[in-house]
Amino acid sequence: MQANATTKAKVSLHKVEKRYGETTILAALDLHIDDGEFLTLLGPSGCGKTTTLRMIAGFVEPSAGCIMMDGNDVTHVPANRREIGMVFQNYALFPHLTVAQNIAFAMKQRRATESEQRTRVAELLELVKLQGTEKRYPAELSGGQRQRVAIARAVAHPPKVLLMDEPLGALDLKLRESMQHELRAIQRKLRITTLYVTHDQTEAMVMSDRIVVMNQGRVEQTGSAEDIYFRPASRFVAQFVGRINFLPVSVVHSGTGQAIALAGVPVTAPDNAPAHSHGHPMTLAVRPEHLRVVRAGESPPGENVVRGRVVESIFVGNFVNLVIELAAGLRVTVESRAGPSGPAQGDEIHLCWKPDHAILFELDAMESGAGAVATVDTLRSRNAQYYQNPAPTADALD
Repeated sequence: MQANATTKAKVSLHKVEKRYGETTILAALDLHIDDGEFLTLLGPSGCGKTTTLRMIAGFVEPSAGCIMMDGNDVTHVPANRREIGMVFQNYALFPHLTVAQNIAFAMKQRRATESEQRTRVAELLELVKLQGTEKRYPAELSGGQRQRVAIARAVAHPPKVLLMDEPLGALDLKLRESMQHELRAIQRKLRITTLYVTHDQTEAMVMSDRIVVMNQGRVEQTGSAEDIYFRPASRFVAQFVGRINFLPVSVVHSGTGQAIALAGVPVTAPDNAPAHSHGHPMTLAVRPEHLRVVRAGESPPGENVVRGRVVESIFVGNFVNLVIELAAGLRVTVESRAGPSGPAQGDEIHLCWKPDHAILFELDAMESGAGAVATVDTLRSRNAQYYQNPAPTADALD
């Protein structure tokens, strides 16, 4: 981040580390959250995102580095003096208190008058669309309603920073999608600086001003949803955010310059492809929606074309997932519009994509080994490492 960005940061972490004995949970983490920003920490379980949130809250003390808030060092300031609002996944509402009493709890602790409490509770109930529930108890509310009460309680006494630890994880899909938009609307209206933790990529992209993708205690990439999805800085980011096909390719040189070979077929490399010697192994990454299938014999101008065969067609509502087998047994997943005129299982087709819709990655240590070329098996191994339930094909990673 640029130097002047730090001066307007509401929260800054400088070279923050957390170790438990020999195990490093966070390694020299630098993080800046701007005033009024909705920043999301996104990553798999164990990447350090919740530890980061808990250190900002004051529940966990860093092993090294410092935490700044409004320009003040709060590294060793107790949690109850940081003026933080917190929303937990399990809501953590007081079961013996009514909705109004839960929301007013922090205000009562700060000796606000009963009139001030009633006024603020009424304002927040209107904001979270729960008017008329003041006298109900948490057990009498739905999951979504309890979550709204938890949010209202967290902001009743306006916090400097609102921290949210996977607050929608316990909700069903439809309610979770609805709450994503409601939460974002509430945050924008109140203009509260918010740090949100999730492993749900869609949730992060829908709600965030910026996303920080974390892996093994380090930041892989920080940027907007568009940056992270279309311009991933690493292979990990590409496969963790969205679905993507990984295919082994090698560099080939010809009279017209550098190209790449996929299953023995020369295709045009992306414009920003790095220069390498002939035969250098790499990985080509293309998202399923950037691939398209045309009839065998058709060759759209300006696009790469390779031959393939449809081995599976999976109807998913408004689109179809086509599994295409290429030469050498390589398989890719194509996201295609559903319709009666689409290709059927067993059809010979041409697979097409625009060169700049693909990304080239260097082989990592797991794939390269002692100079080995990436294979379908190594890609399957990578898939299994990051996902408990890998996609049915080796190359299409969820």
